[in-house]
Amino acid sequence: MVLATLEWSAILISAGVGALLSVILGLLAFSVLQDPVDRFIATMWGWFRRENPKALPLDGIWRSRYEYTSSDAPEVSLIDEHFIEVWERRGRLRARSLRRPGGSLLTLRLNVESSALTGSWRERTPSRREYHGACQFELAPTRDRADGLWTGFSRGRGVLAGPWTIQRVTYDRRRRTRRGYEGRSDLNWGTPVGVAPATLLR
Repeated sequence: MVLATLEWSAILISAGVGALLSVILGLLAFSVLQDPVDRFIATMWGWFRRENPKALPLDGIWRSRYEYTSSDAPEVSLIDEHFIEVWERRGRLRARSLRRPGGSLLTLRLNVESSALTGSWRERTPSRREYHGACQFELAPTRDRADGLWTGFSRGRGVLAGPWTIQRVTYDRRRRTRRGYEGRSDLNWGTPVGVAPATLLR
């Protein structure tokens, strides 16, 4: 009886040690192979994008750029930019800006219908002012860029509108990738149109 108990104990200990070693080896293999696997997935996504552009989801990190005027100088068009994280689920798109200098927070809620993105936006500026309104974009055939317009109400100036462009910079939304787009100092903020670059920068 004692021998049988010892044998079972040895079996259980061996199984436990084997499982632990399997986990450790699996973690080591994952850490070593993570970058090659990521590159393989990115390559496959690139191929899939070229072959099936209409099937490609809109998830990723995009650069947002819109134009507006301020009540202080309504004759001058200004540009604000954010990096936004985008999720698309069942024809609905949600976006939220990544942390940027100054603390502005921008959110989008859009419906996706073919190449049209239609919905609402809301922003809390560094001065803690809240703005909101409607917007509509048209997706490019590559589904990597969308151009459109925003509208919003301004006290004393009625309903305003301006051009708005968003452009994808990466499909990757992992935390370490997002950190690379947070706190970036190369984003325009209150920059006159003639001073800001004419195209989106990655």
